[in-house]
Amino acid sequence: MIFGLIFILAIVVILAFFVGKNLDNTTAIWFFKSFENKNVVVIVFVAFAAGIIFSLICYMIGKVLKENQIVEPQKKTRAEKKLEKEQAAAKLVSEKAAVKAAKMAAKTEKMASKESAKTPVEIKENNSDKK
Repeated sequence: MIFGLIFILAIVVILAFFVGKNLDNTTAIWFFKSFENKNVVVIVFVAFAAGIIFSLICYMIGKVLKENQIVEPQKKTRAEKKLEKEQAAAKLVSEKAAVKAAKMAAKTEKMASKESAKTPVEIKENNSDKK
C-alpha cells in the first residue's frame, strides 16, 4: 500500500516537471480551423482526455453489442476443435458400420431366399453331395 502511494507521488512529480518545463511553449494547430499560439500542455491534456473518452465509447458500444449477441461468438479452442473432429470421425465410423451391417443383412436375406426357393429335391441332392 505504501508503495502505491510512492508510485502515485512519483507520477505527480514527473507530471509537474513536464508541465513546468512546457508552460512557455506554444504552437499552432489545425483542427478544422487554424489555432495560433496555443499552449502545448493544454493540447497534450486535451488529446489525452479525447483518447480516454474515445476508448470509453468504444468499450460501451462493444459491451452493448455483446449483450445483444450481435458480436460473433469467440473462436473455438484447440481442445473443442479436436473433440469435434473425434466426434465426426466416430460418427463416420458408426455410419460405415451400419452400412456394412445392412449389406450383410441383405446378403444373408438373399441367400436365405435362394435356399427357400429351392425344391425339396434340390435340397436333398445338396445334402447328399456334402456327405
